[in-house]
Amino acid sequence: MLATHCSLLLATRLLQSNELLRRGSFAERATVYVARNFYLMSYNKINCNICHNIFNIRIVSRCMPELSAILAFHENEGMLDAFSRALKMRGYAPVDVVRTPAELLGRVAITSYDFYAMDANLGYPNASIFDTAQELYARLRDRVALGEVKFYAASVNPDIVEDAKRIDLPAMTKLELEDLIHAIPMVKK
Repeated sequence: MLATHCSLLLATRLLQSNELLRRGSFAERATVYVARNFYLMSYNKINCNICHNIFNIRIVSRCMPELSAILAFHENEGMLDAFSRALKMRGYAPVDVVRTPAELLGRVAITSYDFYAMDANLGYPNASIFDTAQELYARLRDRVALGEVKFYAASVNPDIVEDAKRIDLPAMTKLELEDLIHAIPMVKK
């Protein structure tokens, strides 16, 4: 009886997962892949608890699709290292690091990434000039809206963040960006 209940519940979850694969955000789609792989590995040992929790996995395995990230910041080498390490621990590899608008636009012209984080005012420290961020966000806006990629423009200066938000850039402080990165589930090795 328990096995039948679990099978019916899992079938329902897998049908729901098909809908997430079609319409869900990247994180939801990745969770579905992990959950399906977990189910296949655990087929003979499955119990009702696993069925109920199959889509609430917090630490994921290496079966996730490969993710890539690019970080574009004009200062603070220590922060770049910390962001890069944190993203790698969360399954992003490679994590490319650039420091100038020309480097950033050159890389994104030839490579598509899953995660984009940059200085809102890249190339113009301490100024509210957002040319590069606006250009890149214009290219990515539709993919961001569909949840296919993540884009974040950040600054240490809250006034620059507010100016960026006024022109519809998804902006935040670097401290908020750090919190956001650390909220991404870690990849189990």
